[in-house]
Amino acid sequence: MKNKKIITLLSLLLLFSSSCADFEELRVNPNEPTSVAPSLIFTNFLPVASSPFSGTYMTSQHHHSIGGDSGPVLYVNYRGYFYHKDIQSLEFMVEEAEKIGARGYVPLAKFLKVHTYFEMVRRMGDIPLSEALHLEEGIIYPVYDSQKSIFIQLLKWLDEANSEIAPLVEERLTVAGDFYYNGDLSMWQRVINSYTLRILIELSKKADDSELDIKGKFANIVNNPEKYPLFRGNEDDMKYEHWDEDGFRFGLNPDSPSAVDRTVVGGLYVDLLKANKDPRLFMVADPTPAALEADPNATSDFAAYAGPYVSTALGELQSAKNAGLFSRVKNSRYINYVGIPNVFLSYVEQEFTLAEAANRGWIPNAKMHYENAVTASMEFNGVAPEDISGFLNGLGAYIGDNIDGLEQILTQKYIGFFQNSGWESFFNQRRTGIPEFAVSSENTPREKIPVRWMYPTVERDTDNPVNYREALVRQFGSEVDDVDDVLWHMK
Repeated sequence: MKNKKIITLLSLLLLFSSSCADFEELRVNPNEPTSVAPSLIFTNFLPVASSPFSGTYMTSQHHHSIGGDSGPVLYVNYRGYFYHKDIQSLEFMVEEAEKIGARGYVPLAKFLKVHTYFEMVRRMGDIPLSEALHLEEGIIYPVYDSQKSIFIQLLKWLDEANSEIAPLVEERLTVAGDFYYNGDLSMWQRVINSYTLRILIELSKKADDSELDIKGKFANIVNNPEKYPLFRGNEDDMKYEHWDEDGFRFGLNPDSPSAVDRTVVGGLYVDLLKANKDPRLFMVADPTPAALEADPNATSDFAAYAGPYVSTALGELQSAKNAGLFSRVKNSRYINYVGIPNVFLSYVEQEFTLAEAANRGWIPNAKMHYENAVTASMEFNGVAPEDISGFLNGLGAYIGDNIDGLEQILTQKYIGFFQNSGWESFFNQRRTGIPEFAVSSENTPREKIPVRWMYPTVERDTDNPVNYREALVRQFGSEVDDVDDVLWHMK
C-alpha cells in the first residue's frame, strides 16, 4: 500500500513538472545536464484501466445511468488524438535508463509504444509512424503509413520485446514505478504475449494475409509456452485494486449515493444472462425493486431481473426506473469502498481469444479455452464451483467448432468483459457484430454506431494537411473524414 502511495505521488509530481515546463525552461542553465528517473516516466506512461461503471462501459451497453442529471448514451463526435509527443517521452525514458543501466525499461518501452500506436491505428486508420518523431532530421510533415505496415511493425516490436525481456526475467531484474506488478518482469513478459493475442484477434478479418501471418503467429505462441508465457489465471490480470483511503476508493460507494441510485445494469447484458440462466446475474445485480416488493425472496428468480436498453428514450427509462422496473448493481458486491479492481488486460479475455482462434481452426482446443474463460469469469464474480460446473454442463456447454460455437464464444466474451478491459468489448463488437447493440436516434441522429474515429482537426488545419488528405483519399476514396468509413483491417 505504501508503494502505491509513493508511486501515485511521484506520478503527480511528474504531471506537475510537465505542466510547468515552459516556465522551467526559462530557468534551466543549458550548460548543466538534467535528467529524470526512468521510473517516473514509466509510471506516468502506464496505461490506466477504466474504472468500473464509468462511461466506457455504458458505451458497450453493460450498464446505464438514469437520473435527473443523466443523458443518453451518445455515439457521436468520435475524434482521435495523436500521441507522438508521448512516444517521444518513452524514447527519453530509454535514454535515461541506459545511462544508469536499468535494462528492464527497454523492452517495456517497446510494449508501451506498441500500445500507444495500436490505440491510434485501430481508431483512426493510417497514421504517421515511419517518419514520425524525426523533426531533427527535417521531417516536418510525416507521411501516413498504411495500417498493414503499421500492424506488421507493431507485431515485430512485441516479438522483440518478448525476446529482450526473457534474459532479464532469468536474472530476476525488476523495475521501479510499476503499480501493476511491483516491477516483476516475468509478469510483464506475460502481458506482452497476452497483448499480442489481443492485436492478432483484432486482425481476424485478415487471417489469410500471408505477410501478416496471423494463424502462424497464433500457433507459434501457443506451441512455445516457455518462449511465450501467457497468463495462467485471474491472479495474473493486469489490474489494480481499490482501498478505503482518499483518492483510492471504488467509484460506487456509500459516499456517492446519487451515482449509486442512477446506476442500473444494462438490458442487453441482463437478457443475455437470463437466456442461459447464467448464475453470474445473481452476483452482479439485484432483483428489480418491484420484484423484491412482490417477493423478498426473489433473488434466485431470473424473471425478477430486468435492465434498460440505451436506445429507449430517456424519459421512458426514467419513468420505468421510478416504478422500480430495473435491476440496480448488486449492493453487497459493489457499493463499498473496495468494489472490484480496475482491469486492463485479463486471463478471461486471453482465453476467449484463444477459444475464438481455435474455433476458427488456427489452433486446437476451443472447448478447453472456452471453459477456462467461462470458469475464470464466473470465479471473478464469485460464482460457486458447483454452479460453474452446472452451467458448463448445461445451457452453457460449448456448442462446437462451428458458426454457432463461434457466436457462443463471442457472446460469452462480451459477458466476460462486464466492467473490465475498457473499450475491448466495443472493439470486439465492432469487429464481429456480436452481440447486436441497441441504437436509435436517442443515441445518434443517424441511428448508426460509428466504426472509426476522425483524425485530429489540427492535422487538417495546420499540422499536416497534405498528407492528411492523401491518407483519406487512399483509404476511403475522398477527402471526407467520416466516422462511418470502414477501416482496412475491418474489411
